[in-house]
Amino acid sequence: MDIITRYLNGETSERIAHSLKCTRQGLAYFLRKNAEEDWREAQIVQAIERKDRAEEEMECATDALSLARSREQLRAAQWDLERLFSRLYGPKQEI
Repeated sequence: MDIITRYLNGETSERIAHSLKCTRQGLAYFLRKNAEEDWREAQIVQAIERKDRAEEEMECATDALSLARSREQLRAAQWDLERLFSRLYGPKQEI
């Protein structure tokens, strides 16, 4: 799907929606109704990329502010992954 490809190429959902003359909410509704699994997979790919980027930035942080920003970005990406891809990134519970 063209929308998914554009999203995976780094285009924001806001920009995609604007080019299609709809709102972000309308775009999200359309994707959930017509390409739910593809949209979910694209969001997982983006969250993994954000997680990897944040980890790299943490390693290269030169000051406390950069380190704090990277940690927050990492937490946000992990939060998304816990919800989108819980099988791999969700909390593990032993019985």
